[in-house]
Amino acid sequence: MMMALVIALPALAGALAAFALRRKLASLGFMTWLGWMMIGMGAPVLLGQIVALGLTETAASLAEGCELNGPDACRNAGLFLVLPLAAGLCAGLGWAAGALSARFAKAKDTI
Repeated sequence: MMMALVIALPALAGALAAFALRRKLASLGFMTWLGWMMIGMGAPVLLGQIVALGLTETAASLAEGCELNGPDACRNAGLFLVLPLAAGLCAGLGWAAGALSARFAKAKDTI
């Protein structure tokens, strides 16, 4: 359940950000749009990496506790690193999906 939230919520946030800027994205030139596409995809991924880097000490202390408490204590040690990385990647992919749909959608903007 937690992993579904880590995937769905950031992807939805990225897609909504691109949807909110759909008129601006649709009116940009192709190269400028590609730049916004790379920034929109890269910024959440970078943020996820920075958060995961900040949590490495927590994961390392949990891994050290695994040696003392046995292998059952090791199950959640890696989640501190995986969750922010997955959230950043999904937010970047959500932005990409929203930016692609804003650029190439042929339907009129009715909202």
